[in-house]
Amino acid sequence: MINRLFFITTLSCILLFPVLSRALEFETDIQPILKKKCYKCHSGPKAKKGLQWDSSKVVAEWIKEGKDSVIIPGNPAKSEMYIKVEQGTKNHPDGMPPLRRGDGPVSEGQLKLIGKWIAEGAKMAGDAGGDKKMGEIQNWTNLTGQTIKAVFVSLSDKGVVLKLKGGKEITYPLSKLTAESQQQAKKLAGGK
Repeated sequence: MINRLFFITTLSCILLFPVLSRALEFETDIQPILKKKCYKCHSGPKAKKGLQWDSSKVVAEWIKEGKDSVIIPGNPAKSEMYIKVEQGTKNHPDGMPPLRRGDGPVSEGQLKLIGKWIAEGAKMAGDAGGDKKMGEIQNWTNLTGQTIKAVFVSLSDKGVVLKLKGGKEITYPLSKLTAESQQQAKKLAGGK
């Protein structure tokens, strides 16, 4: 009885102490940036290169794994959208928005927000995440030996984002997980 009470108390503390965070969504967090910086060329049915940022339905079609994908969930460094916007902050000739158009490049803070949104899985409103293969329940073990059963969502600078049974997302510090669980998080995030 005492062991069971200790386990429940310990597990409750583990789940309460991590930083809880709301996952970013395209419509509320990213689209306002694009509205100011990109809509001049990338809105409506005649959007350049078909990249229509003002349509969540169209954007959702670009979120997928693949060599030429505009947005690769969990991987901003390989997502064409992020690459072009990052180049724009460095006045690169291929950067977006172009030097001669738009409202100037995105700020460093806006770039980080776009990168974080993609790293978290490029979620749309009401979406459980762009990458469906990450929906498997995994065991996550902390340094005290306690195991949490949760779905991997993403890897952020604050830790691993996990979805608990019931849909609640938590950010668990990577440093408080065993080496095996840390490696599992990195592998699921697309690393090695």
